[in-house]
Amino acid sequence: MYRIFPIKQALHALEAALDECRWLYNNTLGFRKKAWEDENRTANYYETKRRIPVLKVSRPSLSTVHSQVLQNVTERVDLAFQAYFRRVKTGETPGYPRFKGYGRYDSLTFTQS
Repeated sequence: MYRIFPIKQALHALEAALDECRWLYNNTLGFRKKAWEDENRTANYYETKRRIPVLKVSRPSLSTVHSQVLQNVTERVDLAFQAYFRRVKTGETPGYPRFKGYGRYDSLTFTQS
């Protein structure tokens, strides 16, 4: 893990990428929630990952973010649901995955360097 201190131009680009990731996280979370409420089915990781190219057509600003970063966003949503269902199964206080507000999504993950 590396901590970086970018110049202003890079900082604005990173903030824009984080905003796009936050939007995708909330959209994916909403999609999974709606699939359960409307159709009583679970939308899995692969289904949400396949939606990314479709979402890029309707929201061209997503194309500015690296594809692996966007795939990791959908993986984070899936991990949040896995943790939720694990807590439900063990009898802990579950805590349903939450939508991220402005400033609440603050990291990017590149799977290759």
